[in-house]
Amino acid sequence: MSSNARHQTVMNGTVQSAAKTAATERYETLLRVSQTLISTRSSGELFRLLARELRAVVNFYVMGIGIYDENAHEVSLTSYGEPGDPLQVPKLVPEETFTWWVYQHQEP
Repeated sequence: MSSNARHQTVMNGTVQSAAKTAATERYETLLRVSQTLISTRSSGELFRLLARELRAVVNFYVMGIGIYDENAHEVSLTSYGEPGDPLQVPKLVPEETFTWWVYQHQEP
């Protein structure tokens, strides 16, 4: 086997090993997230933890949460930055939010 072929084989093994490690880390993160879902009682704490933990699986700058209360006709908006800290969100009437659009159209 030539040195180029040996080098290529070593490189392929390294890349495969790194991909396997990354996949394992993602699955472990998703397991922690599912355990968080089960054990967290407060929605604020849940969203803060999700914003922190999901960064290991999904690349994002800000995670926004919008919850529409049909009875009160209000949307509660919260955004979380890094490392899961709540961000200031302006007060909007429900019709001006992404949550309202999703609720009205029933699609993502």
